[in-house]
Amino acid sequence: MAEPRMQLGAEWFCGDLPGVQEHLVHIERLGVSILYTTPFFPSRSNHRYNATSFDEVDPLLGGDEALASLVRAAHARGIRVVGDLTINHIGDDHGWFTSAREDAEAPERGFFWFDERLPHGYEAW
Repeated sequence: MAEPRMQLGAEWFCGDLPGVQEHLVHIERLGVSILYTTPFFPSRSNHRYNATSFDEVDPLLGGDEALASLVRAAHARGIRVVGDLTINHIGDDHGWFTSAREDAEAPERGFFWFDERLPHGYEAW
């Protein structure tokens, strides 16, 4: 299992993908056929719905190989794996947003609603 590290500014409960893989025996005994994961991309929060990138699995969770290993092990037990891909909402430090905020001509600009009359200059939740 990957050595957990603390995240600054967020709760961290020390769970990671290798830890999930270690519990597949129990999950299988429960009769589970689909394992749903919340986002696993790099993020400043524990919930990870504000990803900074979709290019890699967060090393804090074990990285790309940990996800590949979990999927292989789950499939070997007849369990499918579904990951929550959150491309409809990202963190304010994601490259798409920073590019759109900095350059009005950036192709990513159309992904967001910018309006200087809004409190932050863009629509956010």
